[in-house]
Amino acid sequence: MTFAELHQGPEPLVLPNAWDVPSALALVAEGFPAIGTTSFGVASSQGSPDGGRASREANLALARALRDLPVYVSVDVEDGYSDDPAEVAGYVEQLAVAGINIEDSTAERLVAPELLAAKVAEVKRRSPGLFVNARVDTYWLRQDAEPAPTLERAAAYARAGADGVFVPGATDPALLRELAETLSVPVNTLPVPGLSVHALGRLGVRRVSTGSLPYRAALNAAVEAARAVRDGLPVPPALDYQRMQEQLTGYNRAAPVPEIQLIARYQVIPGNEEQVDELLARLITATRSEPGNLAFAVYRGAGEVILLERYASREALAQHRETDHFTELVLGRIVPLLESRTVEVYDVAP
Repeated sequence: MTFAELHQGPEPLVLPNAWDVPSALALVAEGFPAIGTTSFGVASSQGSPDGGRASREANLALARALRDLPVYVSVDVEDGYSDDPAEVAGYVEQLAVAGINIEDSTAERLVAPELLAAKVAEVKRRSPGLFVNARVDTYWLRQDAEPAPTLERAAAYARAGADGVFVPGATDPALLRELAETLSVPVNTLPVPGLSVHALGRLGVRRVSTGSLPYRAALNAAVEAARAVRDGLPVPPALDYQRMQEQLTGYNRAAPVPEIQLIARYQVIPGNEEQVDELLARLITATRSEPGNLAFAVYRGAGEVILLERYASREALAQHRETDHFTELVLGRIVPLLESRTVEVYDVAP
């Protein structure tokens, strides 16, 4: 089941939000099929307020640390950390995760909906397989917090290519139902007091994110634990130390940290789509288990093919290119069906 398909189940997808590796591992161990990140938790952990673009590098580092987990990962990228759609798309492309959450506010002020729509369109153009969840901050910031402007913004982002729309702070059941009935994409909310996940699903909501709630609850639990020790009260429950050690040990042994990411883009010559798909399927089979080739993904968009590979080192990349003759053969058959090939290589070691 794909990340997008998780939004079409009988009940809304509950997406818990992590702020570091241990919190993500704990949520994975609980059985959640997908996790998100919380920009508030990431920014707050380094002493910065949310929404001010201070967490750009910390968020990128966390995405790199989480993307090899055995679940889907969606990253909260605030407003994309730039007003330039191309810069936003380039940043997002480096994340190599299943989805993102991107908002229409900067520094606690709404921006013109055209700006987020442009960012969404460019992100989808460059990463067509990515699930883009566009966040409408009208109710969250209490700016234009009315149904009409909220619906207008949500619809604009859906038209731009967003795969889902997130409206935090919207709690009125009538509004949530109207959003779900009006929009052609899944609607995402935060938990709503007095409404269960099942009740939200009956209104048409397809995803419920925890947001920063787990992070804030963890801080509250830390204070309660310290207070209990100080005041001689019963110590509150906590995760087992040995269990956390085992989770972290397993995480560190799972795979080497990816150091190189290669992104190749191709434009498909019209009429060759079926042949390209068949050959790409063979290419994936040939390269998926290559030593040092940590990941291989193919995204097919409208007339475009994007190949994403990650390697343990530049040496592994070079060795793979020298020894993988079958891949060269398949690529040789694909090239005549494509045009406008571009390749970008990133160093992604922490």
